[in-house]
Amino acid sequence: MNNKLSWIGGLAVMLGLNIGGALWSKPVAAASIGGPGTAIVTILGMGVVALAAPGYLALTKTWSLSPGHYYYNSRMLLPENKKLSHFIGWCILWPSILMSGFVILQILVIAGASYLNAFFPSVSTQIFTILLLVSTVCIVWFGIQAVGRIEIVLSAFLLVSIGVILSLGFVNIDPSRLTPVFPASLTSTLSTMGVMLTTFITGLYIIDFGDDIENPEKAFGRILFINTGAVALMGTGVILVSVGMVPYQELANQTLRVVTSQYLSPELLVVSTIAAMVAGVTSNIAILSMVTRYVKAVANDGILPSWLAAENKHGEPKYVLAILGAASVVGVLVNIPLNDMIQASAIGNLSLLTITCLTASRLPSTRPELFETGPMADSRYLTPRNVRWFSRAAAVVLGTLVVSMASESPTGVQWYLTFIVIGVGIYGIQTLRGTISIETDSEELGSPASVASDD
Repeated sequence: MNNKLSWIGGLAVMLGLNIGGALWSKPVAAASIGGPGTAIVTILGMGVVALAAPGYLALTKTWSLSPGHYYYNSRMLLPENKKLSHFIGWCILWPSILMSGFVILQILVIAGASYLNAFFPSVSTQIFTILLLVSTVCIVWFGIQAVGRIEIVLSAFLLVSIGVILSLGFVNIDPSRLTPVFPASLTSTLSTMGVMLTTFITGLYIIDFGDDIENPEKAFGRILFINTGAVALMGTGVILVSVGMVPYQELANQTLRVVTSQYLSPELLVVSTIAAMVAGVTSNIAILSMVTRYVKAVANDGILPSWLAAENKHGEPKYVLAILGAASVVGVLVNIPLNDMIQASAIGNLSLLTITCLTASRLPSTRPELFETGPMADSRYLTPRNVRWFSRAAAVVLGTLVVSMASESPTGVQWYLTFIVIGVGIYGIQTLRGTISIETDSEELGSPASVASDD
C-alpha cells in the first residue's frame, strides 16, 4: 500500500504550515516592531531562501529521509567526529521540539481563537485555543495520507480567503500611516526580518518529510520555490494592510483580527473567522506531523525513551501526539505574551536552519564523490562551489538574525537557552545509561570522504 504524499500533497502541507496560523499572527507582530518597512525586509528575506536552497537541495539528493533536520545534522555535520555531530544535532533540534509543544502550536491557533471569542465573548480565548489544539491532534492521529488530503482542501480555502481579505484591505489603506517607513533601529529591523522569515523560510522544512513524499529528489525544489514565493507575497500584503489600518505601535501582541475588524463587514468577518480557525489547524497539522517524526527519530537513537516511538495503526507516534497535545494545553494556561512566544520560537527555528546550512556547506568536502559521480554530477546549479558558498552565506545571515532577535527579546532567548540546558542534561543522562546509538545505514549514507583542509 502506498502511504506517501504526492508533490501536490507535500505542497499543500507546506502551504498549510505557512499560510496558516503564522500569517494571522507573525506579520502583525513583526509590523509592531518594524513598522511599514517590515514589508521591504520581508521581500529582501526571500534572498535568504535563495542562498539556503542549493545546500538544502543537495542534502535531499544525498539522502532522502524523514526527518532531515535531525538526521543531516546528527550524521553529516561532523562525520569525522560522529559523537560530537550527534550531540550537536540533538541539542539544536530539542528546543524546536519543546517550543512546538509549549508555544508554537498555540501561536498558530490563537488568532482563530480570538476571532471566536469576539463572536462568543462568554467563552474565553483560552478555551477556544485548547479546543482548536485538540482538534488538530485528532486529525494528525489518522496519518500522513489523511493529512495530505485534508491539507489540499483547507489550503485551497485559505488561498481564496486570504485573497478576499487582502483585496478589501488594500482598498482601505490609509497612506499617511505608511510613514515613517523605518521607525525602529537597525537591530529591530533585522529582528523583524527574522520573525518574517519564519513565516515562509519554513518551506525548507519539507526535508523533514523526506521519504514520506513520492520522488522527493524531484519534488522538493518545486515545493520549496512555489511555497516561498506565494507565502512571502501574502505576508507582505498582510503587513501593508495591518500598518495601513492600525498605528504600528498598537499592533504589539495582537493578531490579524484587530486589523480586519477595522474594515470587514459582519458577514465577511464570519468568513475571516472561519479562515483564521482553518489557518491555525492547517499549520498545526504540519507542525505536529514534523515533530512526531523528530521524536520518533531521537527515540530510535536512544536519546528519549523507546516507547515514545510506538505507533498507532495509522503509523503516527501515539504517545508523542498525546504528550504534545497536553504540553500545548499547559502552554495556553501559562499565558505567555504573544510577542515573546513568537520571538522565542523564531530563535529556535532559525538556529536549526543555521546549523543545517553549515552541514550542507561541508558536503563538497565530506562527500565530494556526490558531485563527481552521484546525483548532482550533471547539475549546473548544484555545483560544489555553489553548495559550499551559498550555504555559508545563508548561515551567516541566519546567524546574524538570531543574534538580533536575541538582543530584542531577552525573554525569548532565556526560554531557548533553558531548553538547550535541558537537552544537554537529557543527553548526558542517556549517555551514562548507555542507551544512545548513532549507527547509520552505510548503504544509504555512504562512507564520508576525508575532510578537506579548506573547510
